[in-house]
Amino acid sequence: MELTDELREIHHIGDAEPVYVIHTTMNEAELRDAICNARQRERFFICIALAVVAVLAVIYGLYSEYGANFWGVAFCVFLIVERIAGARRHTNKVIAQLQEKYGFAGAEETIWFFDEHVVAYDHIRDSSRGYVYAHFQKLYCKRTYLFLCWAERQGHFIRNADIADKDALIRFLKQKNPSMEMKK
Repeated sequence: MELTDELREIHHIGDAEPVYVIHTTMNEAELRDAICNARQRERFFICIALAVVAVLAVIYGLYSEYGANFWGVAFCVFLIVERIAGARRHTNKVIAQLQEKYGFAGAEETIWFFDEHVVAYDHIRDSSRGYVYAHFQKLYCKRTYLFLCWAERQGHFIRNADIADKDALIRFLKQKNPSMEMKK
């Protein structure tokens, strides 16, 4: 897709030329995997921390005159299950919303990276969004995609196969926003 004069005007781009232009697509299976697993490592470490707390509660209960700390362990187990199930629920909700509204679930975006701005055009929703680089909080670098995150559970998925030089793009993003966290 070409960057139209309308998009340039809406997002105050002027005559600037993009440094990178990426047109990316994901089918339903790819999108489902990306939504469910983008923050998988964070969930994993939280679940490990909760499991350690549960084990400590059991150990404390064994040596305490009050007996096993059943409610503490049960609460930790509940939080672990909720973390895992919550990701699946969120994924299913997003996929169901796309299927209901558009008749299919997938993603297709064109993203223009300028020196000062980013403009993302969602072909399915026929909408665009503009950013300055400081908006991006995290960049998740996964095996098959990048997730450029601007808020909790919100951002842009970019398939690695659609990026001409992934390492150069990552360096560019890090240079533009040094405070952006890099995640695996």
